Amino acid sequence: TTAELLSYDRYWDSIRMEISLVSGARRDGLAEGEEIGLQKGEEIGLQKGEEIGLQKAKLAMARTMLAKGLALADIAELTGLPVDELARLQAEG
Repeated sequence: TTAELLSYDRYWDSIRMEISLVSGARRDGLAEGEEIGLQKGEEIGLQKGEEIGLQKAKLAMARTMLAKGLALADIAELTGLPVDELARLQAEG
């Protein structure tokens, strides 16, 4: 009957609407997740960059102290670098 056909059409219209809404929500969720991931990645990158910079500064200070003739134990205490790493730096000259 005509009423049944209209009901059937309305049913499929509602299904299409749900699919559209779910797809839109999924896209929005993916975009939000991507943004959060990028922010976290940037934070991790900045932290690692700071760590690398600090390590380079310690090594530069240690080289200067070695050139001035300071004892390895003193340099290790001041820079926080291990004595074996300082000995390697000293051997490199």
